[in-house]
Amino acid sequence: MECNGTIVLQTIQLTDQTGAALRLQFREIIMVGFNRKYYFRIFLMSLPRILVIMGSGETAPTMVTTHRRMTALLPSPVKAVVLDTPYGFQENAPELAAKAVEYFSTSINVDLVVAGLVRLHDTHIAADPVAIERGLRALSDADYIFAGPGSPTYALRQWAGSPVARIINDKLANGGIVTFASAAALTLGRATVPVYEVYKVGQDVTRL
Repeated sequence: MECNGTIVLQTIQLTDQTGAALRLQFREIIMVGFNRKYYFRIFLMSLPRILVIMGSGETAPTMVTTHRRMTALLPSPVKAVVLDTPYGFQENAPELAAKAVEYFSTSINVDLVVAGLVRLHDTHIAADPVAIERGLRALSDADYIFAGPGSPTYALRQWAGSPVARIINDKLANGGIVTFASAAALTLGRATVPVYEVYKVGQDVTRL
């Protein structure tokens, strides 16, 4: 009897004894013969929990291999999102987001969703509650979170009091890959550098 093999990959959610969510991949290997399906192996595999920290050049050709290695660890199609807050204050924010989307599409073969979280609090422009809700949902649903250039202090101010930090921590605790580069990488520690304020405005260094 000749059979054709098909691999079906799904993501399911269970809870452990503490009630915490466990996101798992459910893989079935299905053999089809004589119009029947034979399920002969089933196994579970938890999502990776990885924090990737890059310097600059996060969308350079030299970083393609790293992004590919990381996304290859995730179920296909990869649910990836770019967290655009760090450069949300810049006039060219849409162009930077579009550049990231194009890079992931052509070089990584991954469709990148733009979170649209350029501001979570009012600045000289009012924050959009609908856009915030949509962006936070995209962030929660993603298995791969990517953030890069901009201002670390602007990002931290905008994320303050929001669920962003909790969502990122959840990925690292329960499954997901977080890749922070450039300015976003500077938001990960106990202190950060006010890059724009010091080097472009000339302000004195202050503690946030």
